[in-house]
Amino acid sequence: MKNIFTLFTLTSIFAIIFASCKKETITNTVYVKDTTVTNTTTVKDTVYAGSNIVGFWPGTYSSPGNYPTSQFSFLFRSDGTVRIYADGTDTTATGVGEVGEGIYNIIGYSITTQFSLFSNIYSTHGTVDSSFISYQGTIGQGLNTSGFLVDIAHKQ
Repeated sequence: MKNIFTLFTLTSIFAIIFASCKKETITNTVYVKDTTVTNTTTVKDTVYAGSNIVGFWPGTYSSPGNYPTSQFSFLFRSDGTVRIYADGTDTTATGVGEVGEGIYNIIGYSITTQFSLFSNIYSTHGTVDSSFISYQGTIGQGLNTSGFLVDIAHKQ
């Protein structure tokens, strides 16, 4: 009788232990990121929407201390490259003036560019308004971003 009571007690303890264990379900969550092009515009190059800066920005430049009156425009592309148009605004004509190529970087409302024009390297630094419509900046020679010219532009 003593062995039956001990066996019953041990069986009851094991039954309670195994019955009180909970099965935990683990769920893996997978996040899928999708990138789509929402709009395209053609201005001699294909411009893809995706950044507020992307697009054609006609403007003017001048020496420091003077109001900018000579033509100078940016074409900011979505891939981080920029085309510069100097002395002409018609980007579809063959005689648009001087055309330069370069790169740009944007952090917040601050934009820097570096480009080649007239076989020289130039750099710019400017800011845009919170609506990304108006630009104001400076142009420097080489890696300097100021001291050579001032420029303004408005997004089309």
